[in-house]
Amino acid sequence: MEIVLKNGDRRYFNTRSNDREAIFNEIKPVIKCIQESTGDSVLWRISGEKTYHFGTEKVQKNLFTFVSNCIEKTKEYFGLTDYEEGIQK
Repeated sequence: MEIVLKNGDRRYFNTRSNDREAIFNEIKPVIKCIQESTGDSVLWRISGEKTYHFGTEKVQKNLFTFVSNCIEKTKEYFGLTDYEEGIQK
């Protein structure tokens, strides 16, 4: 498991299982703890996969919801949501 912090630091976490659902359940408390302690979003992926995940949310099944969620989470990760809200005010 690879965990990427907002400042670019990478951390690696060994899981006890190879099952995706079990890995998600095992990594969820770790990600939540890192987010609470740093106050930033956390990006992570399962070793060997190309898909990164934001925080503790599961991947959406609906393609439109998935794409719009990815866009919002990417903006949030790079701190662009605050900037856009400031422009609209």
